[in-house]
Amino acid sequence: MVVAIPPGVPPRRGGIRSLASSALGRRIAWLRHFTAVVGLVAAVVVIIQRMPDANGIIASLRAASVGWLAIAALGYAASVLMFAEQQRVLLRAHNVNLPFSRLSSVSVVRSAIAVTMPGGSAVSAAYAFHQYRRAGTSRSTATNVVILTGLSSLLGLAVLYLGQTLTIHAAELKSWLTMHAEHVVAGAVATVGMTVALRQAVGRRPRRVLGSVSLRAWMIALCAAATSWLADLVSLYAAVMAAHLTVSIWALGSIFLVIHAARQFSITPGGVGVIEASLIAGLISLSGNPAAALIATLGYRLVSFWLILPLGLAAWWMLYRMPPGRTAPAI
Repeated sequence: MVVAIPPGVPPRRGGIRSLASSALGRRIAWLRHFTAVVGLVAAVVVIIQRMPDANGIIASLRAASVGWLAIAALGYAASVLMFAEQQRVLLRAHNVNLPFSRLSSVSVVRSAIAVTMPGGSAVSAAYAFHQYRRAGTSRSTATNVVILTGLSSLLGLAVLYLGQTLTIHAAELKSWLTMHAEHVVAGAVATVGMTVALRQAVGRRPRRVLGSVSLRAWMIALCAAATSWLADLVSLYAAVMAAHLTVSIWALGSIFLVIHAARQFSITPGGVGVIEASLIAGLISLSGNPAAALIATLGYRLVSFWLILPLGLAAWWMLYRMPPGRTAPAI
């Protein structure tokens, strides 16, 4: 998705800033760094042990399907647009109507920020807060929408992961959980950590924030978030197909969750290096084809990282040149 696990929120009293300064915050930060280092070392060990030769890499590169790479790019573009729709729904629920084109530009910039800057999710959310305010929304509305966007993104990922689990045949569930126990643990740890952070971000008045939108708006935003994650997963699947890898969609969904969790626990900006190592190691373990796993990873990162950078810069410049204005009430 655009922001690989829900974006952060602007600092506020009793929120993330106080969490970071507390003993719990320090322990969580230490755990994140420790987990990132251990995961990165494990992934690098797997890659080194099964490093493909140059001839294999060149052969896999020549055999890559341009058509599937185009589908991967379209899938990621759909993910960005659904993230914009998610924000539009929550803004309309607060009686604020911003043009979808403007929100699409904001989403592209947020994507670029999230994958390039240290603490990218928090910086991305702060940028959205600034754009909402610049467009004429009140401070309370902008804060609520940023928080609710992060929460609905988290729930959307949980829905996608739960849906994957429930669609597995009951007789195969036990063996699947055994084979992918590390993925289940990673998902559980990431979910707990993000839930704590979001709870602290909401502060002492969760009902005021959560109750600021109707149930119908919540459901639509949740569907948009889940669709955004699904489109991102389709992008990854298309990149894998471009490299002619045969990988189960269920196993690929587990890898998808792991790399996004690794991005949140990463000590590098946007998870650069950590995501690539985790994805390559996961695809190698599933397919046994190191060269094709490398090409699939490069293809996915091409559409989800390198292409988003110039697009984000162009969208930032367009929004920077756009004059501030008042929002029209939602009809």
